[in-house]
Amino acid sequence: MLKKSTLAFFSFVFVTTQVFGQAWQEKLSVHTNLAYLWPLTDNNGNDHDFNRFNIGLDLGIGYQYNERLVIRGAWLMGIMDGYNVYYSQTFISEPGIFADYNILPWFKEGSKAKLNVTGGLGFMFFYANAYDRPGPDRQLILSHPGDGAAFSKAATVTAGGQFQYPVTDNISLQLQTTLKYLYANDYLDAFESGAGTDFMATVELGAVFQLGKSVGKDEMLIKKSNYDALAQSEKSTKEEMDELRSRHQMDMQEKNLRISGLQTEVDSLRAEKNKRVLPVEVKNEVVTAPVDVDAPMWRVIIGSFPSQARAQQFVDRVSLDRSEMQILYIEEINTYRVVYKSFDNVNAAMKAKGEARTVISDAWVVKF
Repeated sequence: MLKKSTLAFFSFVFVTTQVFGQAWQEKLSVHTNLAYLWPLTDNNGNDHDFNRFNIGLDLGIGYQYNERLVIRGAWLMGIMDGYNVYYSQTFISEPGIFADYNILPWFKEGSKAKLNVTGGLGFMFFYANAYDRPGPDRQLILSHPGDGAAFSKAATVTAGGQFQYPVTDNISLQLQTTLKYLYANDYLDAFESGAGTDFMATVELGAVFQLGKSVGKDEMLIKKSNYDALAQSEKSTKEEMDELRSRHQMDMQEKNLRISGLQTEVDSLRAEKNKRVLPVEVKNEVVTAPVDVDAPMWRVIIGSFPSQARAQQFVDRVSLDRSEMQILYIEEINTYRVVYKSFDNVNAAMKAKGEARTVISDAWVVKF
Protein backbone atom coordinates (compact mmCIF):
# COMPACT_ATOMS: atom_id res chain seq x y z
CA MET A 1 0.00 0.00 0.00
CA LEU A 2 2.82 2.42 0.87
CA LYS A 3 4.42 1.78 -2.54
CA LYS A 4 1.16 2.57 -4.35
CA SER A 5 0.71 5.77 -2.35
CA THR A 6 4.27 6.90 -3.10
CA LEU A 7 3.73 6.31 -6.83
CA ALA A 8 0.47 8.23 -6.64
CA PHE A 9 2.24 11.14 -4.91
CA PHE A 10 4.90 11.46 -7.60
CA SER A 11 2.19 11.29 -10.26
CA PHE A 12 0.50 14.15 -8.43
CA VAL A 13 3.78 16.12 -8.43
CA PHE A 14 4.14 15.66 -12.18
CA VAL A 15 0.57 16.79 -12.88
CA THR A 16 0.94 19.81 -10.59
CA THR A 17 4.18 20.86 -12.34
CA GLN A 18 2.47 20.68 -15.73
CA VAL A 19 -0.52 22.69 -14.52
CA PHE A 20 1.56 25.53 -13.11
CA GLY A 21 3.57 25.75 -16.34
CA GLN A 22 6.48 27.95 -17.27
CA ALA A 23 6.93 29.82 -13.97
CA TRP A 24 7.76 26.67 -11.98
CA GLN A 25 11.46 27.48 -11.56
CA GLU A 26 10.73 30.65 -9.61
CA LYS A 27 7.48 29.69 -7.88
CA LEU A 28 7.47 25.97 -7.01
CA SER A 29 8.62 24.52 -3.71
CA VAL A 30 8.78 21.01 -2.24
CA HIS A 31 7.44 20.40 1.29
CA THR A 32 8.58 17.33 3.25
CA ASN A 33 7.45 16.66 6.85
CA LEU A 34 7.61 13.87 9.36
CA ALA A 35 4.26 13.83 11.14
CA TYR A 36 3.00 12.62 14.50
CA LEU A 37 -0.57 11.37 13.98
CA TRP A 38 -3.00 11.84 16.85
CA PRO A 39 -6.45 10.16 16.55
CA LEU A 40 -9.28 12.07 18.21
CA THR A 41 -11.68 9.12 18.47
CA ASP A 42 -12.96 6.77 21.13
CA ASN A 43 -9.43 5.33 21.35
CA ASN A 44 -7.50 8.52 22.09
CA GLY A 45 -5.38 6.84 24.73
CA ASN A 46 -2.08 5.12 24.09
CA ASP A 47 -1.04 3.92 27.53
CA HIS A 48 0.05 0.33 26.97
CA ASP A 49 3.25 -1.73 26.86
CA PHE A 50 3.24 -2.01 23.05
CA ASN A 51 2.73 1.68 22.40
CA ARG A 52 4.04 2.70 18.97
CA PHE A 53 4.92 6.17 17.76
CA ASN A 54 2.17 7.18 15.36
CA ILE A 55 4.43 8.17 12.47
CA GLY A 56 3.46 9.63 9.13
CA LEU A 57 4.98 11.28 6.07
CA ASP A 58 3.56 14.48 4.58
CA LEU A 59 4.85 15.39 1.10
CA GLY A 60 3.73 18.33 -0.98
CA ILE A 61 4.32 20.75 -3.84
CA GLY A 62 3.67 24.45 -3.27
CA TYR A 63 3.02 27.22 -5.79
CA GLN A 64 3.79 30.83 -4.76
CA TYR A 65 0.63 32.54 -5.96
CA ASN A 66 1.69 35.96 -4.64
CA GLU A 67 3.98 37.39 -1.96
CA ARG A 68 1.90 35.95 0.90
CA LEU A 69 -0.20 33.11 -0.51
CA VAL A 70 1.01 29.60 -1.39
CA ILE A 71 -1.31 27.05 -3.01
CA ARG A 72 -0.10 23.61 -1.96
CA GLY A 73 -0.94 20.07 -2.97
CA ALA A 74 0.02 17.48 -0.35
CA TRP A 75 -0.23 13.79 0.38
CA LEU A 76 -0.29 12.49 3.97
CA MET A 77 0.45 8.80 4.65
CA GLY A 78 0.93 7.02 7.95
CA ILE A 79 -0.08 4.46 10.58
CA MET A 80 -1.55 5.25 13.99
CA ASP A 81 -2.92 3.24 16.87
CA GLY A 82 -5.05 3.95 19.90
CA TYR A 83 -6.08 2.18 23.08
CA ASN A 84 -8.93 2.69 25.46
CA VAL A 85 -11.38 -0.13 26.02
CA TYR A 86 -10.00 -1.85 22.94
CA TYR A 87 -6.93 -1.48 20.74
CA SER A 88 -7.08 -0.08 17.16
CA GLN A 89 -4.65 0.29 14.27
CA THR A 90 -5.38 2.56 11.28
CA PHE A 91 -3.52 3.12 8.02
CA ILE A 92 -4.35 6.44 6.31
CA SER A 93 -3.61 7.97 2.92
CA GLU A 94 -4.93 11.48 2.23
CA PRO A 95 -4.32 13.68 -0.84
CA GLY A 96 -5.49 17.26 -0.57
CA ILE A 97 -5.20 20.84 -1.76
CA PHE A 98 -4.35 23.57 0.75
CA ALA A 99 -3.76 27.31 1.00
CA ASP A 100 -1.03 28.79 3.23
CA TYR A 101 -1.31 32.52 3.98
CA ASN A 102 1.51 34.40 5.71
CA ILE A 103 0.18 36.68 8.47
CA LEU A 104 3.56 37.61 9.98
CA PRO A 105 3.85 40.87 7.94
CA TRP A 106 0.85 42.15 9.92
CA PHE A 107 3.05 42.03 13.02
CA LYS A 108 6.62 42.30 11.69
CA GLU A 109 7.11 43.83 8.25
CA GLY A 110 10.12 42.60 6.27
CA SER A 111 10.71 39.41 8.25
CA LYS A 112 12.19 36.51 6.27
CA ALA A 113 10.35 33.98 8.46
CA LYS A 114 6.73 33.04 7.74
CA LEU A 115 3.79 32.43 10.05
CA ASN A 116 1.08 30.83 7.94
CA VAL A 117 -2.52 30.00 8.63
CA THR A 118 -3.40 26.97 6.53
CA GLY A 119 -6.60 25.33 5.44
CA GLY A 120 -7.86 23.05 2.73
CA LEU A 121 -9.86 20.10 1.51
CA GLY A 122 -8.80 16.48 1.09
CA PHE A 123 -10.06 12.98 0.57
CA MET A 124 -8.92 10.31 3.02
CA PHE A 125 -8.58 6.61 2.23
CA PHE A 126 -8.07 4.39 5.28
CA TYR A 127 -8.66 0.98 6.77
CA ALA A 128 -8.84 0.24 10.50
CA ASN A 129 -8.64 -2.90 12.63
CA ALA A 130 -9.94 -3.23 16.18
CA TYR A 131 -8.47 -5.81 18.60
CA ASP A 132 -9.39 -6.98 22.05
CA ARG A 133 -6.02 -5.83 23.41
CA PRO A 134 -2.53 -4.83 22.23
CA GLY A 135 0.29 -7.32 21.95
CA PRO A 136 1.19 -10.37 19.84
CA ASP A 137 -1.64 -12.52 21.23
CA ARG A 138 -4.35 -10.01 20.36
CA GLN A 139 -7.61 -11.09 18.73
CA LEU A 140 -9.26 -9.23 15.86
CA ILE A 141 -12.68 -7.92 16.80
CA LEU A 142 -13.66 -5.75 13.85
CA SER A 143 -12.32 -4.38 10.57
CA HIS A 144 -13.47 -1.37 8.64
CA PRO A 145 -14.46 -1.47 5.92
CA GLY A 146 -15.68 -4.98 6.47
CA ASP A 147 -17.73 -5.48 3.33
CA GLY A 148 -14.83 -6.56 1.13
CA ALA A 149 -13.88 -3.02 0.12
CA ALA A 150 -10.20 -2.14 0.28
CA PHE A 151 -10.63 1.26 1.92
CA SER A 152 -13.08 3.43 3.70
CA LYS A 153 -13.37 6.92 2.17
CA ALA A 154 -14.11 10.26 3.74
CA ALA A 155 -13.94 13.91 2.65
CA THR A 156 -11.76 15.94 5.01
CA VAL A 157 -11.56 19.59 6.05
CA THR A 158 -8.20 20.75 7.44
CA ALA A 159 -7.27 23.86 9.46
CA GLY A 160 -3.98 24.66 11.12
CA GLY A 161 -0.84 26.73 11.18
CA GLN A 162 2.77 26.72 10.04
CA PHE A 163 5.98 28.42 11.07
CA GLN A 164 8.81 28.54 8.51
CA TYR A 165 12.31 29.79 9.27
CA PRO A 166 14.83 30.19 6.40
CA VAL A 167 18.30 28.68 6.90
CA THR A 168 19.48 29.42 3.32
CA ASP A 169 18.03 31.29 0.36
CA ASN A 170 16.38 28.05 -0.84
CA ILE A 171 15.72 26.02 2.33
CA SER A 172 13.43 26.74 5.29
CA LEU A 173 12.71 24.65 8.38
CA GLN A 174 8.98 24.10 8.99
CA LEU A 175 6.85 23.32 12.03
CA GLN A 176 3.19 22.57 11.27
CA THR A 177 0.14 21.49 13.21
CA THR A 178 -3.28 20.64 11.78
CA LEU A 179 -6.72 19.44 12.80
CA LYS A 180 -8.63 17.23 10.32
CA TYR A 181 -12.37 16.74 10.28
CA LEU A 182 -13.73 13.58 8.59
CA TYR A 183 -17.09 14.43 7.11
CA ALA A 184 -19.81 11.85 7.91
CA ASN A 185 -17.33 9.11 8.82
CA ASP A 186 -17.09 7.69 12.34
CA TYR A 187 -14.92 4.67 11.59
CA LEU A 188 -11.35 6.01 11.89
CA ASP A 189 -10.80 3.58 14.81
CA ALA A 190 -12.99 0.84 13.18
CA PHE A 191 -15.83 1.40 15.68
CA GLU A 192 -18.87 3.62 15.33
CA SER A 193 -19.31 5.67 18.48
CA GLY A 194 -22.55 7.33 17.47
CA ALA A 195 -20.98 10.81 17.29
CA GLY A 196 -21.34 10.77 13.52
CA THR A 197 -17.81 11.87 12.71
CA ASP A 198 -14.17 11.51 13.75
CA PHE A 199 -11.24 13.91 14.00
CA MET A 200 -7.48 13.55 13.92
CA ALA A 201 -4.59 15.94 14.48
CA THR A 202 -0.99 16.13 13.26
CA VAL A 203 2.17 17.72 14.56
CA GLU A 204 4.76 17.91 11.79
CA LEU A 205 8.39 18.90 11.46
CA GLY A 206 10.23 19.19 8.15
CA ALA A 207 11.61 21.52 5.51
CA VAL A 208 10.59 23.54 2.47
CA PHE A 209 12.86 23.55 -0.59
CA GLN A 210 12.48 26.32 -3.17
CA LEU A 211 13.05 24.97 -6.70
CA GLY A 212 13.88 28.35 -8.26
CA LYS A 213 17.40 29.77 -8.47
CA SER A 214 18.73 31.58 -5.42
CA VAL A 215 18.30 35.35 -5.58
CA GLY A 216 21.06 37.38 -3.93
CA LYS A 217 20.63 40.64 -2.02
CA ASP A 218 21.78 42.62 -5.04
CA GLU A 219 19.58 40.64 -7.49
CA MET A 220 15.90 40.49 -8.33
CA LEU A 221 13.53 38.35 -10.37
CA ILE A 222 11.69 39.95 -13.27
CA LYS A 223 9.14 38.65 -15.73
CA LYS A 224 10.42 38.10 -19.26
CA SER A 225 7.76 40.44 -20.66
CA ASN A 226 8.88 43.20 -18.30
CA TYR A 227 12.54 42.56 -19.14
CA ASP A 228 11.78 42.70 -22.87
CA ALA A 229 9.91 45.98 -22.38
CA LEU A 230 12.87 47.44 -20.45
CA ALA A 231 15.32 46.22 -23.09
CA GLN A 232 13.22 47.79 -25.88
CA SER A 233 12.97 51.03 -23.92
CA GLU A 234 16.74 51.05 -23.39
CA LYS A 235 17.30 50.42 -27.10
CA SER A 236 14.95 53.27 -28.08
CA THR A 237 16.59 55.60 -25.57
CA LYS A 238 20.05 54.71 -26.87
CA GLU A 239 18.95 55.38 -30.45
CA GLU A 240 17.51 58.75 -29.42
CA MET A 241 20.73 59.60 -27.54
CA ASP A 242 22.83 58.62 -30.57
CA GLU A 243 20.66 60.79 -32.81
CA LEU A 244 20.90 63.73 -30.39
CA ARG A 245 24.66 63.24 -30.09
CA SER A 246 25.00 63.17 -33.88
CA ARG A 247 22.94 66.34 -34.20
CA HIS A 248 25.00 68.01 -31.49
CA GLN A 249 28.23 67.09 -33.23
CA MET A 250 26.93 68.43 -36.53
CA ASP A 251 25.79 71.65 -34.84
CA MET A 252 29.18 72.04 -33.16
CA GLN A 253 30.99 71.45 -36.45
CA GLU A 254 28.79 74.03 -38.14
CA LYS A 255 29.41 76.51 -35.31
CA ASN A 256 33.15 75.87 -35.42
CA LEU A 257 33.16 76.48 -39.18
CA ARG A 258 31.27 79.71 -38.70
CA ILE A 259 33.63 80.78 -35.91
CA SER A 260 36.62 79.86 -38.08
CA GLY A 261 35.17 81.84 -40.99
CA LEU A 262 34.50 84.87 -38.80
CA GLN A 263 38.01 84.61 -37.30
CA THR A 264 39.45 84.48 -40.81
CA GLU A 265 37.50 87.56 -41.84
CA VAL A 266 38.66 89.41 -38.73
CA ASP A 267 42.24 88.38 -39.35
CA SER A 268 41.96 89.44 -42.98
CA LEU A 269 40.54 92.85 -42.05
CA ARG A 270 43.31 93.44 -39.53
CA ALA A 271 45.99 92.36 -41.97
CA GLU A 272 44.49 94.48 -44.77
CA LYS A 273 44.92 97.55 -42.62
CA ASN A 274 48.53 96.92 -41.61
CA LYS A 275 50.51 95.07 -44.26
CA ARG A 276 53.37 95.75 -46.59
CA VAL A 277 55.34 93.49 -48.90
CA LEU A 278 59.01 92.81 -48.35
CA PRO A 279 61.23 91.43 -51.11
CA VAL A 280 62.33 87.81 -50.82
CA GLU A 281 65.91 87.08 -51.57
CA VAL A 282 66.25 83.56 -52.90
CA LYS A 283 69.70 82.26 -53.63
CA ASN A 284 70.37 81.47 -57.29
CA GLU A 285 66.74 82.16 -58.16
CA VAL A 286 64.74 85.12 -59.38
CA VAL A 287 61.58 85.93 -57.46
CA THR A 288 58.62 86.95 -59.55
CA ALA A 289 57.03 90.29 -58.98
CA PRO A 290 54.84 90.35 -55.86
CA VAL A 291 51.14 90.16 -56.23
CA ASP A 292 48.92 93.18 -55.74
CA VAL A 293 48.41 93.30 -51.97
CA ASP A 294 45.75 95.93 -52.25
CA ALA A 295 43.26 93.32 -53.46
CA PRO A 296 42.33 90.72 -50.75
CA MET A 297 43.37 87.19 -51.74
CA TRP A 298 43.39 83.72 -50.23
CA ARG A 299 46.92 83.16 -49.00
CA VAL A 300 48.62 79.95 -47.79
CA ILE A 301 50.66 80.81 -44.66
CA ILE A 302 53.54 78.47 -43.80
CA GLY A 303 55.31 80.45 -41.08
CA SER A 304 55.01 83.36 -38.65
CA PHE A 305 58.11 84.97 -37.10
CA PRO A 306 58.99 87.89 -34.82
CA SER A 307 61.66 89.26 -37.21
CA GLN A 308 62.34 89.53 -40.91
CA ALA A 309 65.71 87.80 -40.48
CA ARG A 310 64.06 84.75 -38.93
CA ALA A 311 61.47 84.68 -41.67
CA GLN A 312 64.22 84.90 -44.32
CA GLN A 313 66.16 82.03 -42.69
CA PHE A 314 63.00 79.91 -42.81
CA VAL A 315 62.50 80.70 -46.51
CA ASP A 316 66.11 79.75 -47.26
CA ARG A 317 65.70 76.35 -45.61
CA VAL A 318 62.19 75.31 -46.56
CA SER A 319 61.95 72.60 -49.24
CA LEU A 320 58.94 73.99 -51.08
CA ASP A 321 58.48 75.84 -54.34
CA ARG A 322 59.70 79.38 -53.55
CA SER A 323 58.77 81.03 -56.83
CA GLU A 324 55.69 82.74 -55.34
CA MET A 325 56.77 83.06 -51.72
CA GLN A 326 56.42 86.37 -49.95
CA ILE A 327 57.27 87.76 -46.54
CA LEU A 328 54.44 90.01 -45.31
CA TYR A 329 54.80 92.24 -42.28
CA ILE A 330 51.59 92.52 -40.21
CA GLU A 331 52.13 95.76 -38.38
CA GLU A 332 49.21 95.41 -35.97
CA ILE A 333 50.63 92.26 -34.40
CA ASN A 334 54.29 93.01 -35.25
CA THR A 335 54.71 89.68 -37.07
CA TYR A 336 56.39 88.55 -40.29
CA ARG A 337 54.39 85.91 -42.11
CA VAL A 338 55.72 83.72 -44.89
CA VAL A 339 53.18 83.32 -47.71
CA TYR A 340 53.59 80.17 -49.81
CA LYS A 341 51.15 81.14 -52.56
CA SER A 342 48.19 83.50 -53.07
CA PHE A 343 44.93 82.83 -54.98
CA ASP A 344 41.71 84.50 -55.99
CA ASN A 345 39.55 81.57 -54.85
CA VAL A 346 39.51 79.43 -51.77
CA ASN A 347 39.49 76.06 -53.57
CA ALA A 348 42.86 76.71 -55.18
CA ALA A 349 44.21 77.96 -51.86
CA MET A 350 43.01 74.79 -50.06
CA LYS A 351 44.71 72.65 -52.70
CA ALA A 352 47.97 74.57 -52.26
CA LYS A 353 47.62 74.20 -48.49
CA GLY A 354 47.56 70.44 -49.00
CA GLU A 355 50.81 70.69 -50.96
CA ALA A 356 52.40 72.85 -48.28
CA ARG A 357 51.37 70.46 -45.47
CA THR A 358 53.50 67.71 -46.98
CA VAL A 359 56.38 69.76 -45.55
CA ILE A 360 54.79 72.21 -43.07
CA SER A 361 52.14 70.32 -41.11
CA ASP A 362 50.48 73.42 -39.64
CA ALA A 363 50.17 75.48 -42.83
CA TRP A 364 46.88 77.41 -42.93
CA VAL A 365 44.80 79.59 -45.25
CA VAL A 366 43.80 83.19 -44.55
CA LYS A 367 42.23 85.89 -46.66
CA PHE A 368 43.62 89.43 -46.72
